[in-house]
Amino acid sequence: MASRRLSQKGRSVDVSASAGGGRSVNRSYNRSDIRYYRPEAERPQQFTDQFTDAPAHNWNYRLQAGWNEPLFTGGNLQLRYRYQRSHRQNDRSLFRLDSLPEWGAEHALGELPPPEVLQELIDLHNSRYTVTDEAAQTASVGFRWVNKKVRLNLDLDVRTRLNDLHFRRDDIDTALQRRWTHALPSVRFRYRFTRHEQLEVRYNTSASAPALTNLINISDNSDPQNISLGNPDLRASWTNNLTAYYNRYNVERRRGWNANLRYSQTTRSISTAVLYDANTGVRTRRPQNINGNWNTGGGFSFNGSFGPEHRFRLNSSSDFSYNHSVGFIRTSAAQQSQKNTNRALNLNQRLSGTFRNEWLEVELNARIRYNRSRNRLNPDTGNDTYHYGCGTRLQVRLLGA
Repeated sequence: MASRRLSQKGRSVDVSASAGGGRSVNRSYNRSDIRYYRPEAERPQQFTDQFTDAPAHNWNYRLQAGWNEPLFTGGNLQLRYRYQRSHRQNDRSLFRLDSLPEWGAEHALGELPPPEVLQELIDLHNSRYTVTDEAAQTASVGFRWVNKKVRLNLDLDVRTRLNDLHFRRDDIDTALQRRWTHALPSVRFRYRFTRHEQLEVRYNTSASAPALTNLINISDNSDPQNISLGNPDLRASWTNNLTAYYNRYNVERRRGWNANLRYSQTTRSISTAVLYDANTGVRTRRPQNINGNWNTGGGFSFNGSFGPEHRFRLNSSSDFSYNHSVGFIRTSAAQQSQKNTNRALNLNQRLSGTFRNEWLEVELNARIRYNRSRNRLNPDTGNDTYHYGCGTRLQVRLLGA
C-alpha cells in the first residue's frame, strides 16, 4: 500500500494491491449400510462405499485506489475504486467401491483397489469439473463531516459482480454467466451532547448472491440418502441493518447509562426445502428464496456509586431480543416441506450490589432469563422457560497483605 498527501488541507491519494493463490488435495471416504424393514421397500439392504478425490487450485488479486478531497473545514469527499478478480478450479472424481462384486464391509474404511481397477469404478454422473471466474468492481463515494458536536458519514457503494461458470459432468457440458449490480448505501451519525454524553445511529445494507452451482438444474445423488437439486430461479438476498446507541456518564456522581436498539431484515433469504420419502428415508433438498426473516433487540445498563465516599455500587443490565424466522420444515403428517414461521422472544435482567471499604468487599447478585418460542406448523413444540440464579461474593483484605 502507498499513500501520499498532496496538500496541507488534507488532499491525499492512496493505492494498494494484493494477490494470493493456493492448491489443495481433498480426499474423503464414505461408507453406509442401511437396512429396510418395511414390506413395501424395494430392497431390504443398501450398502454404500465411496471414495472421493477432489484436487483444487485458486488464485486471486485485488487493486484499489482512493482519493480524499477537502471541501470545507471538517468536510471531505472520498472517492474509491476497487477491482477484484478470482479463479477457482475444482475436479471432483467419485468412485463407487461398492460396485465391485467382491467388495464388502470386510474391507477396511480407506482401503482402495489397484489404480487400474479404481479408474473403472468412477461414477461419471456424480463426478464433476468446475471452473469459476469472478470479476468484481466497487465504486464508492463518501462524504465525511466532523466538528466538535457532529460526526456524519454518508457512503454509497455500487458493486458489480460478473461470474462465469464452466460446468462439466457426464453428458452435461455447459457454461453459465450471471451479473449482479447492487447499490449499497450506509449512514453513520454521531452527536456529542457533552464530553461524556453522545448518541450514535448507524444504517447499512448488504447483498449476497447464490453460488452458481446452485443455479444449474441438475441433481446430485453422490449421497444416496440426501439428494441435492439445483434451482435456476434463485435470486440474491438483501439485508438492512439499523442500530442506535446512547451513553452518558456523570463524572461527579460516578454514574453511567448505556442504551442500544437494533433491527435487521432480510429479503429473499435462501432456505432449503426438503421432500422426504418415507419408504426409503431419502431426503431430496432444493434451495429456494423466502421472505419474512427479521429480528430486533435492545438493551439498557446502569452502573453507579452511592453513599459516603461512594462505598456502595449498583450495576443493572436489561436486554431483550425478538427473532422472526421463516423456513421450510417437514411435519410428520406430510412428505413435502411447508413454509413455517418461528417466533422467539428472550428477556434478560442482571442486578448486582456491592459494598466496599478499606478491608472488606461484599457483593450480592441476581439474574433471571425468560425465553418464549412459538412455531406455526408445530404449535406443540412451543415453550416458555425461566432461568434464574443468585449469588454472593465476599473478599477480606488481611492486614499487611
